[in-house]
Amino acid sequence: MAAPQIARTDWAELQVEELLSVPLISEFVFRSPKYIDKTEKEVIDHLILHRQQCILLSQKAQENPEKRTIPDNETWALKQIQKALKPICGVIRNPSDQPKWCEHPRLGRVEFDALPPIVHGVAMVETWHPVDLSSIATALDLHPEN
Repeated sequence: MAAPQIARTDWAELQVEELLSVPLISEFVFRSPKYIDKTEKEVIDHLILHRQQCILLSQKAQENPEKRTIPDNETWALKQIQKALKPICGVIRNPSDQPKWCEHPRLGRVEFDALPPIVHGVAMVETWHPVDLSSIATALDLHPEN
């Protein structure tokens, strides 16, 4: 019986979680924290916790990175960087004291009464070709607290 296939985008999140765990110790890296409610809506792709502060990472990956032409890849990446910023900005604007949880590979289910203070947000987009963000840089919301 073959192992169940997971979406490439889910696989990419697992790879980033593993990569972050190497220098940061896996107990500080949390993937896909969700609200504790009926919807279990994901808050962010990754949360790194250290000294009661956190860094948020939002990640966009492609199901098939070879299917796009170079111009189509650039268009895709420019749109995705904007989409990757949305959850970061949303959490910064509205950190909410609503409890959250995630399933940690070593700690099991971990619950947060509220997210710790956010010190940084990182938006990552997978691309196999260089993309110049300068065309949209001024339109990116890099100061969501304002």
